[in-house]
Amino acid sequence: EGEMRKVIEIKESIFGIVVTAAGFISNLWGGCSELTQALLVCMVVDYVTGSIVALVFHASPKTESGAGSSRAGLIGLCKKVSMLLIVLVGTYLEAALGVKGLQTGLAAGFILNELLSITENCGLMGVKLPPGVERCIDILRKVDDTVAVKNDERRNKL
Repeated sequence: EGEMRKVIEIKESIFGIVVTAAGFISNLWGGCSELTQALLVCMVVDYVTGSIVALVFHASPKTESGAGSSRAGLIGLCKKVSMLLIVLVGTYLEAALGVKGLQTGLAAGFILNELLSITENCGLMGVKLPPGVERCIDILRKVDDTVAVKNDERRNKL
């Protein structure tokens, strides 16, 4: 009963956030590009699959117990809002600088990140992934770990 209530609360929160974000972005952009719509869909799917991993499977890497955490969920939503803001800035920079492709590149990069996360969530739920996909995820994780170490080194120098 308690877990089901959590699931319902999360679902209602997701719908509220999606509607608010879509309205906000649509207003700022004068409409949503198909790529931005794809990013929003990926973000919702990632959030839902991550919530399922935590609330149903208790397999979330975000908490020690693997169970759901409102703090972890809030952090995830804040990151997603930040990604949308970066894409928004890219859109305005394109117009200001008279260049093309910045918003597309940013949105596409974030979509790839969301797709990776969705795939990882499915793996945590026990969905059998094709071997090639598993190898790609391992490679991307290694690249991500390398980038994180380099970013930490840069921060430590400051």
